[in-house]
Amino acid sequence: MSGSPSNPANYTYYNSIIVKLDPGTLTPVSGGGPSASLAPNVFDLQYYGGSFYVTADPPRVTFQTPIKWNYTSRIQKVTTGLTVTDLVRPADSTETDPEYDNDKFDIRSLAILEDGTAYIINGSYDSNFAFKGHLWHANIADLTGDDLLSHTAQIISGVLTS
Repeated sequence: MSGSPSNPANYTYYNSIIVKLDPGTLTPVSGGGPSASLAPNVFDLQYYGGSFYVTADPPRVTFQTPIKWNYTSRIQKVTTGLTVTDLVRPADSTETDPEYDNDKFDIRSLAILEDGTAYIINGSYDSNFAFKGHLWHANIADLTGDDLLSHTAQIISGVLTS
């Protein structure tokens, strides 16, 4: 990221990168540069079934009511060959139908169990700094293309508030 340290609103968040290292020398395998480009602000990296799964939520916490969310928040899959696929994303500003209301939150957390069950938390903060969102579950294999959570996973609970 770049920008003024005194004003986070001026930050530019660049895409996160993965660099594949040689296990013997810990030097980059692919000529010293990034090996794969991901969404901005990847904060979680998990290995499951021969691939990495990353959660990205570019920081844009606005603490507003009504809640604002980041359209570029997502879960991505990265193969060991460094192919990146977007799996799950939030609704964007054009998806205004009430059926998308549960998708109007940032993707916040991903946990993958040994059997492939994935648990996902999406949520955002309101003007009172209260977190509101949902807990979802799906089989990680069912998350296959740049789609909404509501199309690929099931809500376990109603609105989470903390």
